[in-house]
Amino acid sequence: MLATLRARIGRFTAWFTIALLLLLAVWRFLSPLYAQGMATVGQTILHATGMLPPDSHLEARDRRVWIVRPVTKSDGSAGMATVNVLDDATYVNMILLVSLTIATPLLGLATKAKICLAGGAGLSMLHLADLYIKLRWTAVYPGLQAHGMMPEAASSFTVKLYEWGYAFFSVNGFGLFPILLWFAATAFWWPQHAQTAEVKPSRRKRAKGAATHKR
Repeated sequence: MLATLRARIGRFTAWFTIALLLLLAVWRFLSPLYAQGMATVGQTILHATGMLPPDSHLEARDRRVWIVRPVTKSDGSAGMATVNVLDDATYVNMILLVSLTIATPLLGLATKAKICLAGGAGLSMLHLADLYIKLRWTAVYPGLQAHGMMPEAASSFTVKLYEWGYAFFSVNGFGLFPILLWFAATAFWWPQHAQTAEVKPSRRKRAKGAATHKR
């Protein structure tokens, strides 16, 4: 039992490492597409819900999502500012989710694809939530005055709330979200497949058993 567990952990670690390295190698080519998707979907949702500041828009550049919005400068004049609200260092955790799924034992390709799709959809929604929190935090951030801009009026509670959300999504959420989504999706699909894999003998074992029986 212990030897089997060690073997499975070893295979899991090996597959996870291989998948992670390969996906990191190709992510630089995929991340601009993901950033564009986040900008397009985010723009549509925020505009439809009225949460996008007036005369503002989202755009994707340099594998990042930016908001271009009007601001009030320290001297009282109006201007426009371009602020980064989502970058590649945030949503690269999609690779962690996919790598964990690929390395998970006793699951078929179809099931792993379902986990990647379900987990990826959940992680994308969290990325959109992260985008909105950073959009609001960069608008009420008190330190804007040091950059010649006036922050939007907000209560101290609101400022602290967005500050906490910004820190949580940027630090804790990076690794926590993909692991939780992988665990939840795997827990949903894995038991049935694991039981089937344990009970159902492999072709090699069946052939060997048949040959022994004939003797």
